[in-house]
Amino acid sequence: MIPRPNHFDEIYKNTEEMPIFTTNIDNLPPYTNAHYIVNETFNSSPRIIRSSFNKLPTDYNNITTSNLSFGLLLQPFAEYQNNEKEIPKVDSPEGLFRCKTCEGYLNNKFRIDFGKKNKRVAVCNLCGTDNELESTNPKVKSEYFNASSYAPELNCPTVDYIVPNNLKHKVAFIPHYIFAIDVSQISVDFGLPIYVRIIFNIRY
Repeated sequence: MIPRPNHFDEIYKNTEEMPIFTTNIDNLPPYTNAHYIVNETFNSSPRIIRSSFNKLPTDYNNITTSNLSFGLLLQPFAEYQNNEKEIPKVDSPEGLFRCKTCEGYLNNKFRIDFGKKNKRVAVCNLCGTDNELESTNPKVKSEYFNASSYAPELNCPTVDYIVPNNLKHKVAFIPHYIFAIDVSQISVDFGLPIYVRIIFNIRY
């Protein structure tokens, strides 16, 4: 038997004695049907992204041997409460700065540091690549060079990027939906992938 944590004692413990959920790395997310006010500090709001794991094991064998299913619930345009901070907007007309290796977007988990040639680099939090910050690159803002300057994409867990002109579609297109289903070997043996494919073909 695994004990169920008391969320009201462990999550909402704050000086205001209000249902304030701070998105620190060690805080468990509140129930989906609970009333809570989000204070984004380190991670994004659980209304936007919610994981089946609170922390991911660093060893792949721990994931496979635990038999726990890993999944993400994503809701990019989730509504915020009136008393929560508005998501900052980032306008990058020249384009969005991305990692040169994995193409991950610049975010608050990137680390601005000095590289091997003593030049400023943005270290990707996804693949660890050192991305040189060239002042001549129109996608690199002056705020990236100065730690005292404020750039929402480097300080806020959640931001709304204003789509630059090079990524805008002038002609409307039909929306596409992608469903990714991760199944175990037992599910494969019982024919779950075939069942899912039949269901989707019928609905399509």
